[in-house]
Amino acid sequence: GETDLLACQTPVQPGQVVFVPETSLAGKPATSKAPRPLASPLDPAVRSCHVTVPEPSLADPQADLERLLDALAAGHDLSGLTMDLAALKELGPALRAESGRITVRVFQDREIIRVLAGHRDPGFGLAIDLGTTTLAVYLCGLGSTRTVAAASGLNPQVRFGDDVMARTGYAAGRSEAAAELQAAVVDGLNRLIAEALAEAGAALGAPLAAQDIEDVVIAGNTTMTHLFLGLDPGPLGVIPFVPAFHEGLEIRARDVGLAVHPGARMFVMPCPAAYVGGDIVAGALAWNLHKADDRVLLIDIGTNGEIVLGNRDRLVSASSATGPAFEAAHIECGMRAEPGAIERVRIDSAARAVDYKVVSRPAWRSYSHPEAMGVRGICGSGVLDVLAELYTAGLIDKSGAFKKTSEPSASAVPLTGPVSPKSTGTGGSTEDSSWGGRVRTHPVTGIKEFVLAWSEETAMGRDVVVTQKDVRAIQLAKAALFTGTCLLLKRMGWTKPDRTLIAGSFGAHVDKHHALTMGLFPPMPIKNIFSVGNAAGDGCRLALWDRTQRREAQVLAGRLEPVELTLEPDFQERFLKALHLPDREEKPAPK
Repeated sequence: GETDLLACQTPVQPGQVVFVPETSLAGKPATSKAPRPLASPLDPAVRSCHVTVPEPSLADPQADLERLLDALAAGHDLSGLTMDLAALKELGPALRAESGRITVRVFQDREIIRVLAGHRDPGFGLAIDLGTTTLAVYLCGLGSTRTVAAASGLNPQVRFGDDVMARTGYAAGRSEAAAELQAAVVDGLNRLIAEALAEAGAALGAPLAAQDIEDVVIAGNTTMTHLFLGLDPGPLGVIPFVPAFHEGLEIRARDVGLAVHPGARMFVMPCPAAYVGGDIVAGALAWNLHKADDRVLLIDIGTNGEIVLGNRDRLVSASSATGPAFEAAHIECGMRAEPGAIERVRIDSAARAVDYKVVSRPAWRSYSHPEAMGVRGICGSGVLDVLAELYTAGLIDKSGAFKKTSEPSASAVPLTGPVSPKSTGTGGSTEDSSWGGRVRTHPVTGIKEFVLAWSEETAMGRDVVVTQKDVRAIQLAKAALFTGTCLLLKRMGWTKPDRTLIAGSFGAHVDKHHALTMGLFPPMPIKNIFSVGNAAGDGCRLALWDRTQRREAQVLAGRLEPVELTLEPDFQERFLKALHLPDREEKPAPK
């Protein structure tokens, strides 16, 4: 019957009321790709020049542009300049507004892109991290190395598919579909740009407009970059996996519809291979991997797990198809990191108790009244915690399967605070009565599950659970990342890196001990693992402030040796082995 249809297949009749579950409501992410402080030389691609242009006369009736070019040559040693049409339209009114006193923005010492009346301060640039799931923009001053505002949000392309393969399949060979995907992401970026401008205007005490953004640097994986530019992504998905371009591009931002100054140029980070894109180039650039003396592993964990390994001598890189599980997509009760999302989990096998913390609430469950928690689901960092805690508590075995009974860990420390009662919510058959009904089999699906939060602790009035299917999805994601790392280490002839840098919004919130427990990457001392935030965004900001970094990005991309993991002879064997969790006897390196 119609009740068996998916929501997207169900006809809506007049007079019907549609209920959207709490977990499906869109909200503002509580975690953003906040920028870290960066030290950088200040030599932006957009140069700001103050000039006074003589007025014309009958004796010397030179055109406005000729008089401007003469003034720039005399005062700023700039010659052979071209002029963008948008700037030419601004020239006449600006010259006559303040008797020839103007400010000229010159891109890369070769093209005039903007003209303003009077002597004005340097403008602003925009760094963009073009993520598969999340978009982030950073509004940066071009007269100082200051990030004045940042904004992030869900990539609107998710409605066409959670991952790049789904979006490639939708757009491949269909120009109208490619245009649809491009319009979606550009619209999302323009909303974030407006948000960042409003935030910056409030902070600076003066309104800012899109016209004030005069330079753009953008980085994304190769597929996302193609979709952003309106290019056919089809060839990326078939052998020999050929992108439309490798080297970085300088294009007009207006050509893709970005809401910035019409004369602004945009630098697109180089994409060395179909599955090694500008985001990992920007991340490696931010941390100078091509100049490092030690052995460095950089992992950008997202819908795709991008990996770079190496130092000044050699760099290898690959992309692991981790899927969206680490961002809590396709998880039974998964959601984005918004208020009400479980972000931290502790399972005490000795006390048979569960404790958790939700986004935007400082107190853990054990120090709160159940009804005050307002749980809506679980986000990416909580997903990672759950797998490690279920395993440590003896609730799942090495294969990831739920056990019929559980054995308390000898090292478990009882949690403080009350233990949740058995649910009065959706319910299920109890597998282990010693856990108060938390370990159960769903009466309809027959799938085993573990109750994290009882119905009275949630905003939806039903239990929040982690199912056997969820555990498998997390295993697949972690196995893909682990296998990719191991194959790159094998390619380099190394057993382990000296430093591991975990990038991305997920990396900023990952529990390093849990990551080692579940085998996210090879065993190593925790002190050698560093969360580095949005490395791709950092690389873009550096390229805004220092134009030499754009040349460095080209050099770095040229040195990256892409590795197609699925073509490695032992990929399948390693991947299947990596699905298992590490033996608990093989303790992770001490904290």
